[in-house]
Amino acid sequence: MFPTVRAGDFLLIWRWGNIKIGGIVVAEHPQYGRIVKRVKHTDGTRFQLAGDNQRESTSTEDLGWFTKKQLIGKLIWHISK
Repeated sequence: MFPTVRAGDFLLIWRWGNIKIGGIVVAEHPQYGRIVKRVKHTDGTRFQLAGDNQRESTSTEDLGWFTKKQLIGKLIWHISK
């Protein structure tokens, strides 16, 4: 599967609102920095993120779980380069 968001694309991120499974978010990771991923799972307080291109993306296990504080916002508008 090809990535939805590519380097150089313009993203409009909204900091407020509900984060839902399947939505695309921008998050701050301690090792990888700022990343754009899709929400794969949630337990209500933590989120597990995954990339659209599983062969090229960092694995969910390597990323670990994210708290809401680590999520910068959700994607609400996207313009391809």
